[in-house]
Amino acid sequence: MVNGTESAGGLPPFGLTWGVKRSFIRYIFSVPDVEVSVGDGAGALGNGYFSFRPAGSTLNAGTGYGVLAFEGVAAIRGHFGMMSISLQDPRLELGPDGAVLTVVSGDGTRFALAVLHEGMFERSGADLLWSAGRVLLTAEGAPLFNGQYPEGQEMDPVLVRIGLP
Repeated sequence: MVNGTESAGGLPPFGLTWGVKRSFIRYIFSVPDVEVSVGDGAGALGNGYFSFRPAGSTLNAGTGYGVLAFEGVAAIRGHFGMMSISLQDPRLELGPDGAVLTVVSGDGTRFALAVLHEGMFERSGADLLWSAGRVLLTAEGAPLFNGQYPEGQEMDPVLVRIGLP
């Protein structure tokens, strides 16, 4: 578990929890005109982490492959509008070659934001937890950060908590 992401009972909230990148989050909160907004199923956990509520799953219990969908929008704006980042309706796509975190762009197209390594499932009571310890920005995801982070840049871990069917 990533320190500061736990809800009651020591587990993350239901859905996807992501802190994007700690150094980036610290920086944006130092920008005088920063605006952080969440909605449509996304929340801000108060510690710089964002959560997105579950929106369905096609996960195959036997293989562990499939898609975990989440909904919501988390937007960060600052520098008089020159910085604008939006994370919308993330999906975790799990397959034999690994996991990919995708989001919807401002023009409505879905793109791969990060590849996730060292992902693992564990069961906690009636919940299924998935975490990826290593999250790397993709070439498609780098422009979201205006080129400040290159392809392969390590980002924060991704945590998922869903109810078992």
